[in-house]
Amino acid sequence: MLLSIQGLSSTYRTSAGDLRAVDALDLEIGAGESVGLIGESGCGKTTVVKSVLGLLEPNGRIDAGTIRFQGEDLLTLREGRFRRLLWDQISFIPQDAMDALNPVYKVSTQIMEAVKCHRSFSERRGGVYRKRAAALFERVGLDASCLGVFPHQLSGGMAQRAIIAMALILNPALVIADEPTTALDVVNQRKILNIFKWFQQEKRLSLVLVTHDIGVVSESCDTVCVLFAGRVIEKGPVRDVLRQPLHPYTLYLVRTLNAFQGRGKIHRQPMPIPEDRTLNTTRPRGCCFQDRCPYRSRICARETPVPAQHGPAGHLVACHRVEDIRRSTNPARGNTR
Repeated sequence: MLLSIQGLSSTYRTSAGDLRAVDALDLEIGAGESVGLIGESGCGKTTVVKSVLGLLEPNGRIDAGTIRFQGEDLLTLREGRFRRLLWDQISFIPQDAMDALNPVYKVSTQIMEAVKCHRSFSERRGGVYRKRAAALFERVGLDASCLGVFPHQLSGGMAQRAIIAMALILNPALVIADEPTTALDVVNQRKILNIFKWFQQEKRLSLVLVTHDIGVVSESCDTVCVLFAGRVIEKGPVRDVLRQPLHPYTLYLVRTLNAFQGRGKIHRQPMPIPEDRTLNTTRPRGCCFQDRCPYRSRICARETPVPAQHGPAGHLVACHRVEDIRRSTNPARGNTR
């Protein structure tokens, strides 16, 4: 297993008290596998990423769990060893590319700085990485001349594509991408997703894709992991989870997407997800989704559901009412298609 996260819990100190952003999360990613993390804002997606990369804010901390990359626990590594892994074996594509690039250095200088930190002079001889950078720029839809400009001379979408090229320059084993296609139009979005697919096939690249766009996940990921209130509530092969969601929250997400895209015979109108009126500082006992769930029963308030397998292999759902949801959303009736 390339990346194995077990029992990860991360907390932020706030004026209202400690806020548990990630709660006992388990996630495994194999070589060449792509995993999509989806859920509404505040569900813990970005905190999972920052916990892996050691980028939590000063008021954040990891309370429990292990994060193993190629067998090494990232939480116990010395800083020097951890830095050698970042960008070489694990690269990151942030959501806001304009803030990620240093405005006083040319784009090429910033890309080559990452290369110099991880490759010897003999490996860089002959300008091999400069040629690779130019080739990657062309692959992401940028002219090679953009390497010689400053970040402010690029649009937001161009800067995002430059960051994606930078993340791939050293052929990492794992790329963690936080909303990598948000600033891109549909044409360039498709181009970037095809690049990820090519790297996965040719280089055995593993991808963690954080996004709000279920459509992007359905096209580019093998596995989808649905987060709510810092917990994994449903996880499994993309085809199984999106065709027959078995958690009410996932059901809301999929029906909303289907309604906007004009799919489904019954639920053509978007299903608004009920507002969450609780904070993670005052999380109720039992299921974290109970206050918003139309299927809730007494057991939901008493016991916290744990992910259990339902249906095809690998389809895990943390819900007490799976069978009731399955019966009420029979695909033969067209409810979830």
